[in-house]
Amino acid sequence: MVEDVGPEAAHYARSLSQLRPTVVANTRREAHRALHSHHHWSGFLVDIGLPDGCGLDLMERWRPRFPSVPLVFETGSRDPAIVNRIYRLQGRYLLKPFDLADVVAFGVRCAAAESDVRPRIAAALEEFTRTYGLTASEADILLLVIDGLDHSAILRKRGIKLNTLKSEIRGLLRKLDVPWLESAALKVLRIAIRQSESRDHHP
Repeated sequence: MVEDVGPEAAHYARSLSQLRPTVVANTRREAHRALHSHHHWSGFLVDIGLPDGCGLDLMERWRPRFPSVPLVFETGSRDPAIVNRIYRLQGRYLLKPFDLADVVAFGVRCAAAESDVRPRIAAALEEFTRTYGLTASEADILLLVIDGLDHSAILRKRGIKLNTLKSEIRGLLRKLDVPWLESAALKVLRIAIRQSESRDHHP
């Protein structure tokens, strides 16, 4: 995560570190050092405005080395030139101000795509469903969120009405005592990661 120093950076890092070890660089120079010394990344979250330069310049330098790693930029600009540069880097962007849920959703998508975690998601969701007494519909919604679908995509995928989806989501959040779906997905992935790590330690 490349983010200027501030409470937001610390908050984002705490949330993302629940899924994967999170490296925080507060300047472009720190980011260069981190990118040079690490060879595996789950995802990049990069603020475009950094104290010593531009996050876009940074990733234009490093994208060829990590072409398939999910990449999201933070920006307060709607400038077409910036949006087009993000597109050419095969990235996405979050327009400031955005919610912590958006950052968590990005972390969930990155962790779910990891080769050591993906095979464990079904078992983790099954355990989660038993523990919290989820219905089949609620478990299905949770899996779709883990796969990166937003509310509109979930509606299309399940072929249900908006009010039905809202009712199911309210029930799901109430059972799990979490504020948003991304928090629920994070909980499932933490189980999958724990199972993966347990297998690694006990061959």
